[in-house]
Amino acid sequence: MHQSLDGWPKIIGTDGFPAMLLIHDKITGIYITCLLLLTVFIVPAIILICLLIPRWRHLVIYCVAHLVSLPICFALMQLAPRDFLYWWWD
Repeated sequence: MHQSLDGWPKIIGTDGFPAMLLIHDKITGIYITCLLLLTVFIVPAIILICLLIPRWRHLVIYCVAHLVSLPICFALMQLAPRDFLYWWWD
C-alpha cells in the first residue's frame, strides 16, 4: 500500500487506489472473513468432534495450535509502523 500510493493514505476509504490495490483489498477481505468464520464456528466443532472420538484425540493439538497462533499474529501485527496501524484515526 505504501509503495502503490507513494505514502500512507491521506483519507479514509479506497478513493484513488490503483486497480490492483483494490483487487488486493477484496481478496484480503474475503480471506479474513473466511478465516474468521472458520475460527469462530468450525474449529470449535472440530475440536469437540476430535475430543469425542478417541482415535482422533491426537489431532486436537493442530486446532489448538491454530487458536494459539491468532493472538501471536495479532501481537506481531502491532509491530507495524504507527502510521500504518492508525491512519484511519487521523
